[in-house]
Amino acid sequence: MAKNALRKKLLRDMRRSFMQFLSIVVLCSLGTFMFAGLNGTARLAQGTINTYFEQNNLADFWVAVPYADRDTLERISSLEGVADVCARATADLESTLPGNPTLNVTAYNGPMRINQPLVSEGAALSETDLRGCLIQAGFASVHGLSVGDRINVKLAGQEYGFVIRGIVYSPEFICVTDGVYPNPEIYGYILINAQAMPDLPLSQIIARLEPGADAQAVQKAIETALPTALVINRGAHYSTANANSNAVMFNNLTLVFPLIAYAVAALIVMTTLTRMIDNQRLQLGTLKALGYSASKIRSHYLSYAVWPALTGSLLGVVLGHTLLPRIIWALLLAQNEYPYQIYPHISIASWGMVALTLFISVIICLIAYRKSARETTASLLRPKPPKAGRRILLERITPLWRRFSFNTKMMTRNLMRSRMRTIMSLVGVLCCNALIIASFGLQDSINALAHNH
Repeated sequence: MAKNALRKKLLRDMRRSFMQFLSIVVLCSLGTFMFAGLNGTARLAQGTINTYFEQNNLADFWVAVPYADRDTLERISSLEGVADVCARATADLESTLPGNPTLNVTAYNGPMRINQPLVSEGAALSETDLRGCLIQAGFASVHGLSVGDRINVKLAGQEYGFVIRGIVYSPEFICVTDGVYPNPEIYGYILINAQAMPDLPLSQIIARLEPGADAQAVQKAIETALPTALVINRGAHYSTANANSNAVMFNNLTLVFPLIAYAVAALIVMTTLTRMIDNQRLQLGTLKALGYSASKIRSHYLSYAVWPALTGSLLGVVLGHTLLPRIIWALLLAQNEYPYQIYPHISIASWGMVALTLFISVIICLIAYRKSARETTASLLRPKPPKAGRRILLERITPLWRRFSFNTKMMTRNLMRSRMRTIMSLVGVLCCNALIIASFGLQDSINALAHNH
């Protein structure tokens, strides 16, 4: 009977104070939304590139040499920890397409075992095919090219023509750029067999390590075996490093933006719950007078925090994990090429943020409740007496205080009388402005970078 009465009272209070409970739901969802969204984006990016790199056998090292002959290949492949090597030729050549865009021509001497292209249309390139090529998906889309079309490139005044056998994605060309800015209208890549362009010297060796091999030790061994070679690892390779930096960036943002959002939410939830409990003084005193136990009354008022906080945090996690990664991923695809995306499950850390939100809200509500619960029943049934006024520091500065109007004096006294609320308001405004300025700053930086390049 008592539980039913308290349950009805809770529902009635929620209906009467709907906007206050709604504000708690929205604020609790804000922090979990941003955390789950950014965390999901970071895990989406990292999981996608890890799977992509592993399945398509991304190289661990790119070694630039004067000429990749058999002896050079054997010297690298004989090193401990090296699983496979491949010689290639690579050069930026002008094409005969409208606008004369530049193409990075990568010619494999043998099968494309390392940095295997993922074919989206057409078929893979045969080792004996000297007339065919594989072309970048983004470049083909922008220039309206399809399987079977012909494309020509120029080398030392001579034209070489190729028939497009397949449209592909390559794990080493996630960010396709000539060193300035990704733009498929003026720059792309094709993959061919080395015998198709014999005048293009083999000047690059790509190497793949054995599982568990020490990458730093292997790099030192390669540099020792080939003193004149330029060795580039995954961390220094522009495209792969850029892909990894995106995941790291979103992971770092997970530690910044959600914390600021949580600070704002916690302050406003504290103010809202404190005010709601203060407005329940008469009802709290009535429940005590009717003989309800302290544990039942405490559980009833903790429900003011539990249900809105739980609803808001769960809603924030689900919406953040579902919506934000998809929005951000669409922006990433504007500058990068991924053949697919692997959406992760909601992480344990995101569920932990739900528990943290619930814990913080319960603690805030418990503190506000205990402040009122310590009073006697008779005191709670009477109106709360106002705080005793006292002179503030500005009043002691007589020349300055006399210049204030009546409204200014009253406002200043009220601010000093409720110092905690004043501090919370200042911190809340500070955090909100920090979020807004940081967002506009990021947008301006990206727009400026795009405009300059």
